[in-house]
Amino acid sequence: MRYKNVHYKGKVKQMTQELRQLWEVQVYIGNPDAKKPKTKKETVLALNAVDAVRRCGTRKVAKPPKPLFFVTWPAEEGGPVHRINSTAGPTDEEIKPTIKEK
Repeated sequence: MRYKNVHYKGKVKQMTQELRQLWEVQVYIGNPDAKKPKTKKETVLALNAVDAVRRCGTRKVAKPPKPLFFVTWPAEEGGPVHRINSTAGPTDEEIKPTIKEK
């Protein structure tokens, strides 16, 4: 999904941007090949399920990622990310994923 947003990257003016989602990912803690492997739920900002798995880094994923809701892009780098509930715009709720962007 894309949404209208004006950004300037170098000399190129970008009029739309891909809308990201907050994903819930269950990752293994320790050895995934153990008899009873331990898992932990994490959240990550990504464009799709494949990107969510990729952003987990070296951690192995126990179950496929589950989309929770759409989020905004920050106005400036490192700025706040907000939840989007409807086409009316973002909410005031600030989102802090457990797996940080690199």
